[in-house]
Amino acid sequence: MDKELSKNKNSVPSKSKVCDILKTHHNNLKEDPEHLKSDFLLNLLVEHDNTFKAISDSISGNRIDFLMDQNFIGKFSRMDPIFQIKIIDKCDHIRNLASILLLGKVLVSNSQENKQLALKVLGDIRSKDSFEQLMLGYQDKVIHPSIRYYFQQMGLEGVEHLIKFAQHRNPVIRFNSMIALGEMQGNALGPLLKCLSDENVILRRIAANALGDLGLAQALRSLFIAKTDPDDEVKKRVDESFTILTKNLKYQDFLDLLESN
Repeated sequence: MDKELSKNKNSVPSKSKVCDILKTHHNNLKEDPEHLKSDFLLNLLVEHDNTFKAISDSISGNRIDFLMDQNFIGKFSRMDPIFQIKIIDKCDHIRNLASILLLGKVLVSNSQENKQLALKVLGDIRSKDSFEQLMLGYQDKVIHPSIRYYFQQMGLEGVEHLIKFAQHRNPVIRFNSMIALGEMQGNALGPLLKCLSDENVILRRIAANALGDLGLAQALRSLFIAKTDPDDEVKKRVDESFTILTKNLKYQDFLDLLESN
């Protein structure tokens, strides 16, 4: 491999080739920087080491200002996956705000493997900040099934988090939380029906909208009662959800509804 690289000094190895070289020659490179006669590899290692040290220092100091530097984030996204995994491991160890926000950046990166690693760490942290990052990445097609399953496994606790996030100041988190509530199946029915009669008008609007997405006929009776809500926006969303549910009402659902009355 050394002879091959010496002959092709000006060639640029592929990303997977770089990974293999770094794994194979890591210790030798630390002892002798000239071990691999490749300007590309040496420059890559120097840049990666500098970026890794800067990110590590920022995480250790819980500094979030570096996350606002798009040039710096660009360097992180271009790092070899081996180095990115080391950073994810460091975030998992420290688990402060800076590490959580950086893991959120990984969720929207190009590495599918690293997305799943970041998702696992954020799920294990189980804090408001980590859940916010999961909601920001909720519609990513690679990790969406895993995030949805994670909140479903949380049951009532997951529903309660999503109801709170549906009132979030960030419109992306609000929108994604509404979608997630509609995908929570039976876990969300009870809490949403309770919200439908809450004094907080925002919660009533959220519930009226989410119950239609939930698609459960058991909500029809409560939605019918909510048609008299004093808030026009609630009534509008109730009517929309009621129409959706009755349109998709199956024969057995209709019998169950009659029996419940």
